Parts: sequence; C-alpha cells; structure tokens
Amino acid sequence: PLLVAVALTAPAISPLSAETAEPGELEKLQKEISTSLERQKELKAQADAARAEAEEIRKKLISTAARVQEHEADVTASEERLQGLKGAEAVLTAQLEKRRTEMADLLAALTRL
Repeated sequence: PLLVAVALTAPAISPLSAETAEPGELEKLQKEISTSLERQKELKAQADAARAEAEEIRKKLISTAARVQEHEADVTASEERLQGLKGAEAVLTAQLEKRRTEMADLLAALTRL
C-alpha cells in the first residue's frame, strides 16, 4: 500500500525522460522508496508488537476475572456458613438459657426442702 502511494505521488518517469533526467534524481527517488519501505516494515513490526501486547493483556484480564469470581464464590460460601453458625449460636444460647432457668428452679425447689 505504501509503495503504491509512493509510486502514485512520485512524478511519472517515462523511459525517455529517465534518460534525460538528472542522474541524482533517480537515485533520490529510489532512496525515498527504500526509506518508505523500511518505515513500513518498522510500523508493521510496531503494530504486530502492539497486537501481541494487547492479546497478552486480554489473557491476563480474563485470568484475573476468573480468579475474582473464584474469590467471590469463596466469600459467598463463607458468608452463608457464617449465617448458619449464627443460627446455631442462637439455638444453643436459647437452650443454655432454658437450662439455666430449669437449674435455678430446681435449686430453688431443693432449697425449700
């Protein structure tokens, strides 16, 4: 594509005019084309490197998102377990309070005897 652009923008040189053109002009045009081709290669290499870097970042983001989801699932499971433990604590506390009351009543009855 760049070569075509250079060819289209460069002055048209017919075989007859190439013979009559200044000797340095042809060399100058060849050097410009060569420079343009080198620049095109450099830009392509940079674009390829940028694509590779973007792909690597995308893979890391996917991996990180998966780890975040795993941690969120662990947190959710821990919260559910904690709720269950709080419920069990409430039941045990109520049972303990009931036994205390029963023991206090028993102690009071024994004291009266």
